[in-house]
Amino acid sequence: MSNNQSKVEKFIEGIPGDLKSTEKYTQHGYFEPELVKTQFELPFSVNYMSKAVETVPYTHEDFPILRVLSRMMSAKYLHREIREKGGPYGSGAICGSGVFSFYSYRDPNSSKTLQVFDEAVKWVVDDKFVPEDVDEAKLSVFQQTDKPITPGSAGMTLFLSGITDDMRQTMRDRLFQVSKQDVINVTKKYLTGDRPAAVSFIGPENSTVKTDDTWKVIKG
Repeated sequence: MSNNQSKVEKFIEGIPGDLKSTEKYTQHGYFEPELVKTQFELPFSVNYMSKAVETVPYTHEDFPILRVLSRMMSAKYLHREIREKGGPYGSGAICGSGVFSFYSYRDPNSSKTLQVFDEAVKWVVDDKFVPEDVDEAKLSVFQQTDKPITPGSAGMTLFLSGITDDMRQTMRDRLFQVSKQDVINVTKKYLTGDRPAAVSFIGPENSTVKTDDTWKVIKG
């Protein structure tokens, strides 16, 4: 134990920031989110699609609602419209601290999938779902939230993200209160308008991207 502890302390000393503060060690003040569209062109036969939108951190009151939204979108819209109709191996939405993301992998489509990402937002804003969809999504989030956590995982989450047991409990308590209207409201607030977002994908040469100057292509 003492040998490992001394090595960990030596490692921490080389990391900028104060271990006792809440400041994240990887935070850089010069970073400015902006709208970008990038393709990483590689000799693949399929695409790996993604879109990310800036939202709120873990401790924000809207974060639990965004988590429910991501599960509901994945199960009730994206799986049907992308996975079942489009044929990729998988697709969905993920809510992380500060970012809401859409994705698909091993996807034969590109532009069509990006269009479905936008249509999923419209599906929520236009109130095309029922309260039971929200309840199912909440149960899915609770299943993930309430699963056993090893001491190592809890410690790593605290070290990397600054998330404490009290923060997790507060987030869990807020999950109970999430309603259908809450889901619509946060969708309008964070996933519509001009909020910073980024679109990127890995895949073969794309004729649509090639003729669109708004895209940046990086050849692998």
